[in-house]
Amino acid sequence: MKLQVPTLLFLALTVLAGCGGQSTEHATAAPTPTLENPDAIAACLPTGVTLDTKVSDKEGASSETVKDTLARYRAKTKNHKLLDLNGREIRFYQSSAKGLAINKDKEYNKLRKRCTVIVYEGG
Repeated sequence: MKLQVPTLLFLALTVLAGCGGQSTEHATAAPTPTLENPDAIAACLPTGVTLDTKVSDKEGASSETVKDTLARYRAKTKNHKLLDLNGREIRFYQSSAKGLAINKDKEYNKLRKRCTVIVYEGG
């Protein structure tokens, strides 16, 4: 079947105009994950760490909090332990190393092999 030029032009303009698909006007970003049962999760945090504690990223600092990170990991509690979405234990680590230097920290690397590790900023 041979399509006529006007038909091809119409189809091309329809695709370019966004007809037949979701309009960018109404598109929504992925919802920000929320922390389920924050009170139970807060009870499992180690001493000195709160839901508002700032976490460290590869550059050494972040605007993200423990609460944000745990929500992103879809944290849950089981037997007074924090677990990520895959059931892996979540542990917290405070390091004096900044940024990428933490990857040379033996204790951190040992912990990272068996747990999901959140590095946090501290005194």
